[in-house]
Amino acid sequence: MAKKPNKNNIRISNYNPVLANTGKQTRLTTPFDLYKFELHILINQLIYDFDQIPNFLPKEIVAALPFPARMSQVLAKQAVAIARSITVKVKLARNSENLKKYQREILTKYNSGLLQVDINSVNIELDSRFISIEKSKDTKICEYWIKISSFMRGNFYIPLVLTRHMKKLIDRGFVLKTNSLRVNNDGSLGFYFHKTVNLSNDITKIQAIDIGRKKLIARDDGHMETTHKRGLPIDQIMDIVASKKHGSKAQKRARNFLRNEINYSLKRDINFDAIDYLITENLTGMKTGKSWGYKNHTWCLSYINNRIEELAAEHDVHVFRINPAYTSQRCSECGHVHADSRRGEYFVCVHCGYVSDADTNAARNILTRGLGALTKKTHKGTNSSLGKKQRLNHNSNDILNT
Repeated sequence: MAKKPNKNNIRISNYNPVLANTGKQTRLTTPFDLYKFELHILINQLIYDFDQIPNFLPKEIVAALPFPARMSQVLAKQAVAIARSITVKVKLARNSENLKKYQREILTKYNSGLLQVDINSVNIELDSRFISIEKSKDTKICEYWIKISSFMRGNFYIPLVLTRHMKKLIDRGFVLKTNSLRVNNDGSLGFYFHKTVNLSNDITKIQAIDIGRKKLIARDDGHMETTHKRGLPIDQIMDIVASKKHGSKAQKRARNFLRNEINYSLKRDINFDAIDYLITENLTGMKTGKSWGYKNHTWCLSYINNRIEELAAEHDVHVFRINPAYTSQRCSECGHVHADSRRGEYFVCVHCGYVSDADTNAARNILTRGLGALTKKTHKGTNSSLGKKQRLNHNSNDILNT
């Protein structure tokens, strides 16, 4: 069965419009200085003048912006998103018992009205209201023509010649999206490519993994995290990142080292070539918790999830996420659930005495729960296809508590 494209099966490829004349290139870059200036003012207004940031700005504020109506709406939406992220950080800093240095800086600057927002790298997302992309029919100079409207003044066209990276994406089954693109602040364009993942009704080729902070990957078959020959376990690298000064070059180097180890492990510990489905936990919205504290900020969970989705899309593997509740406390042998069974890195069932590595036991529970839910979903509805609501994330009502 074919699965519709989703945000996890999307790649972006940047393109420098060198074939466009100087006037058109200038029209792409000219709005940014004014755009960033107005965005900065609007963010500060939202942070300090509103008790609660609204979902949509009042019409009079949007209408006062010096852009066409559609562009003003894009700016207002972006300002709301950035302002909300800042207020969330401030709220977390206020409620934290042990403030780290960078949290104290955020809170101090916010309370004094001196909090500045770095928007130098801001980009502008354009949807079908602004652009349309069509294949070139009357010339061999380019493969596509991009029509841009309402971006400042009038309409204009830009030629697109597929780059080597774009051609590689197409060879891997990705398709150019013709109703959206990103205008970068350096004048380049970011084009989106999506891929349709083919789903099979045969769910025998399946693997379950437990993602952790001690061991990055533990599979249901007992295989554990792999590191470089001279590498370190993930938890030790997180300790190194956490020990570095926030924002320093040393911390950036440590973060890059952490991401390299994550990539190394994911490519070797998940057998994408031999499976059709990968079952893992839905860990979005996970709370920090006192026992881990600042170390959670170095975990790179969103990066791990994104890389898993990217690698899965490249191999036509469907990622199926389940509710993580009690997977670490449940005995994969007898099904008994008890918090005392989890003893650090080991699992010893208080009911049947089953002994296992704690992460391997959790991965087997993930497999059992996911297999039951996946079987139910693939055999439900017409043509045994996965419904729209069951594509990636599943709430507790969707999961079989086996």
